[in-house]
Amino acid sequence: MRCSLDCASTSCAFALTAIFGFVTSCQDAACSAVSSAVKVPVMIYLDHNATTPVLPEVFEAMRPYFCEEWGNPSSTYKFGSKLKAVIETARAQVAELIGVRPTEIIFTSCATGSNNAAIHAALN
Repeated sequence: MRCSLDCASTSCAFALTAIFGFVTSCQDAACSAVSSAVKVPVMIYLDHNATTPVLPEVFEAMRPYFCEEWGNPSSTYKFGSKLKAVIETARAQVAELIGVRPTEIIFTSCATGSNNAAIHAALN
């Protein structure tokens, strides 16, 4: 049986439960039974400065790029280069959302990259 977390089996949900004390978005009866049967303290995560959980709708939108369509968008091979259009679409959507030009949106991979980009922009 597959759970709504799209696990291969309830063992994945069991592992999540054992680590975190809960399965946040599983609606499957088998997973719910597993999560209620495990008696582990609920973890309280206080380091959202470092990383935060991904909203389910964000995960669903990104699922193809995590699993099937990953690649280097700057590459010359077709598998990666077709992703450049996906990134440019995302850039345009973010720009429209906050009312700026797409060229003003810079995606970085981490806080350090973001901080360096901001410092560099401020100095120029």
